[in-house]
Amino acid sequence: MGWLHRRIGLACDSLRSAEVVTAEGALLVASETDNPDLFWGLRGGGWNFGAVTSMEFEAHPIGPTVVAGLIYFPLDRFPELVERHRMLKSRFPDELTTWFFLRLAPPGPVIPKEWVGRPVAAIALCHCGTVEDGKTWADEFAAFGNPIVNTVAPIEYRAWQRSLDARWGNGFYNDWRGHCFHDLQPRAVGLLMDYTSRLQSPWSDIKIPHLGGAVRRVPETATAYGNRGAEFGLVIQARWENAADSTAQTAWAKDLRDALAPHATGGVYANFIAADERDRVPSAHGPENYRRLQELKLKYDPENVFRGNPNVTPLKARGL
Repeated sequence: MGWLHRRIGLACDSLRSAEVVTAEGALLVASETDNPDLFWGLRGGGWNFGAVTSMEFEAHPIGPTVVAGLIYFPLDRFPELVERHRMLKSRFPDELTTWFFLRLAPPGPVIPKEWVGRPVAAIALCHCGTVEDGKTWADEFAAFGNPIVNTVAPIEYRAWQRSLDARWGNGFYNDWRGHCFHDLQPRAVGLLMDYTSRLQSPWSDIKIPHLGGAVRRVPETATAYGNRGAEFGLVIQARWENAADSTAQTAWAKDLRDALAPHATGGVYANFIAADERDRVPSAHGPENYRRLQELKLKYDPENVFRGNPNVTPLKARGL
């Protein structure tokens, strides 16, 4: 998922073929016509079956200019922001993708100095249609009441795609955990605000992508990616610099995951599964997809050589 998933779907939906070296050293082509079962599995569970040495993707004409940026509000405005989003989302075009961001306001030339380091709620949006339409949608969120700052503007898509790179350099500890939601109910919103107010690391944040659009129009069993019917995803991204902070940072992420679980669907995006959450891997795919992935694993990697990942175990590994 990314900035265009409502318009063109997930990255795996644009995959057209791949070359894969299996654990036994065989070089296979996977596509709709060559090894189609493996091709199905690569789109949502691909780390399980081999080393992919090349990929062919369908290209999509975008921009080059999009309307994108973040609109920041004080954290206590988050319930209003969610409600505004709820009121508008039935009218969202596929060209509009939105994410909620909850974090400590970062230093930078656009953030007022008095807000740096304070908890904030933001909506990030990317509109890949006309500039005029993109500005109209940005105004729908900026106009509902006195944002701290509004950075939404026309920008080259490639520049927007790189805009968060500075936060993701090397040398950090990371703990990612996630959920899927059909809706953001008041109790969940309250928990998100509470845990955002507890943030200690300026690098940690919570991101909530709005899904639907092209993601949902692909049938649930057409690829190994599951949970296409969810309205929202969520990733709790604990990120810190010093090893001494590891216990506290990991506990913050785990506690928030557990607190949100009663309000979530039970599903999760596989990239948002932590290393100690292997029991959650089936929920990234759904029961039917996961059973099929286990059968593929038995066929293409029966010894589970490729296991340093959100791992699908071969059927025989469970004695089935």
